[in-house]
Amino acid sequence: MTKCSRCNKNIGLLSRKISTDRGYFVCQNCYETLEKERRRKLREHKKIHEQGKKTKIDDDKKYMYDFIKKYIDNNKIFERDMHYQIIAFYQNHSLVSMLDKGSIEQLKNSIQSHLKDINISVRSGLSSQDIDEIIRKKKVNENLCSFIEDLEKIYRIFRKDDINLNYKGILSIFNETIINKINERANYNLDKLYESMKKKLGKKADKESVVRFVIEHASEGSRMNFEKPPTNIITGLFDRFNFDYTEEEVKKLIESIVEDEELKDFKKRIDFPQNSKIKIGDFTRLNGYEFEEYLKKLFTHIGYTVIKTPLSRDQGADLIISKDGKKTVVQAKKYEGLVSNKAVQEIVAAKNHYKAASAIVVTNSSFTKSAVELALSNNVELWDGMKLLDMIKLAEKSH
Repeated sequence: MTKCSRCNKNIGLLSRKISTDRGYFVCQNCYETLEKERRRKLREHKKIHEQGKKTKIDDDKKYMYDFIKKYIDNNKIFERDMHYQIIAFYQNHSLVSMLDKGSIEQLKNSIQSHLKDINISVRSGLSSQDIDEIIRKKKVNENLCSFIEDLEKIYRIFRKDDINLNYKGILSIFNETIINKINERANYNLDKLYESMKKKLGKKADKESVVRFVIEHASEGSRMNFEKPPTNIITGLFDRFNFDYTEEEVKKLIESIVEDEELKDFKKRIDFPQNSKIKIGDFTRLNGYEFEEYLKKLFTHIGYTVIKTPLSRDQGADLIISKDGKKTVVQAKKYEGLVSNKAVQEIVAAKNHYKAASAIVVTNSSFTKSAVELALSNNVELWDGMKLLDMIKLAEKSH
């Protein structure tokens, strides 16, 4: 007769005896107990494994978010405009699809090709608006190219750290992090505006006074630069004041108050025409010296402190202008033909000599292709006759 190796009881001839994986015999009752214990240990092992896996996922996620946030905070290319460019890049399915296929080289080549097309588009006679657009596009694509190279390095770092996340997944973290930063900044600005309103309006605060305050705040030259306040700014403030509202009500209120302010301004200009606008006059008939004097007057009207350099020893700058602690050198070119790259060379030298933050060449005419190319590579702003007219209109409108 066989004994159960676990409980040491005899296993009857008609009873079931079960062989264990170690070659011992156990009775039916002991076998069921052993099976329950085995299943319990298996469940515990699986739970520990899943918890460990979840902990690693959580740790990896925190590490990636912290890494990317630090990259955004400490990277010079991540100016405010770049935030929106990365969001737009993430939403561009044709570009991201290149990353999905792992062909980051194809994406880099596509951007480099676009940069070449931008450089080819530079030619003589371009307007200042065209030049500004070329500068903007070039900066966007150069920053994007630099970002793609960094994205590839981030991908490799994560791989070395045993984090298998594809490019699109990394981009999604960038997108989420940037949106959070934008929202945080917007909420911070709204909180500051709300505190200002509480001090000024006090218990008199209502929906209309809040909208009017925002419009006045924008017109006083704050960072909120708009003619009509965006709905989300107003709704954010209404939430802080605990006002009840509907989206449609907010839109109608904004439209009504903006129209009211425009009509008030129009009536004021009719009643007091002598105080409403300035007239800077025409620059087309001026000689070179008079043109410099004209620009001195223009820059003064738009809020700059202006110093006119001596006629000799000006080191390539006709005017030195400053605003908000930022110094800019200006060269005036009253010219019949296209202004060459010599003017750009001179203003670059003047910028270094006067230790200025920026440089501008202003002409009544336009610029040669070589002048535009040199200006692009040296961050020199070019004002042609059309840009000058736009600045004159802006000066007349703002005074």
